[in-house]
Amino acid sequence: MMNEKKSYKVQIFEEHYVLSSDEAEALVIEAAEMVDASMKEISHHFALTDVKKIAVLAALRIANQLLHSERKQNNNEQTVGALKDYIDQELPLLRL
Repeated sequence: MMNEKKSYKVQIFEEHYVLSSDEAEALVIEAAEMVDASMKEISHHFALTDVKKIAVLAALRIANQLLHSERKQNNNEQTVGALKDYIDQELPLLRL
């Protein structure tokens, strides 16, 4: 069953938005805070004022973090799979 969409008010980079989502409020707020923090950090670090450029750089940063997390998860899943295979091969030897 799909959750009902709700509206959430958030502030990102000094702008107010109303977001509609079926996700939990805490997740929506956390995502908005992540975007806001990234935009503020980029604006400050690079002394940029063009909001569009700041938003694109923030999106690229967050996408890069996501890709790194996905690769790490895939590597972890491969390691777990290899360990399971090793255990399955070695268990019969312990039953001698």
